[in-house]
Amino acid sequence: ALSYLYSYSRDIASDYHLGNDLSAIYGQSNFYIVIKSMSDQVLISSEELMERFVQGDLSRNTEGSGLGLSIARSLVELQKGSINLHIDGDLFKVVLVFDRLHD
Repeated sequence: ALSYLYSYSRDIASDYHLGNDLSAIYGQSNFYIVIKSMSDQVLISSEELMERFVQGDLSRNTEGSGLGLSIARSLVELQKGSINLHIDGDLFKVVLVFDRLHD
C-alpha cells in the first residue's frame, strides 16, 4: 500500500510540476517516511485537510474527491502507524511514523 501511495504522489507531482522529495529515517524505535512537496500555498489547517471531501486548493480546476489524505490516514492506522501533516507556506510535508521492527 505504501509503494502505491508514493507512486501516486510522484505521478501527481509530475502532473502538477511540483518538487517532490522522499526520505526514510530509521530511528531507535520508529521508522519514518517523509514526503515533502512545494506547491501553491495551502490556506487550510492540516487537521481540516485530513478530513474527507476536503481539498487544499479551492481554486483548482482539476478533478478530485478530497479523499486521498483521509484514505492514506486509514491505511497507515491499519498498519499501526500515524500520519502527520506539516504546512508552512508553500511547503507541504507528510510524515508517516511506524514502529520499527527489530531482528
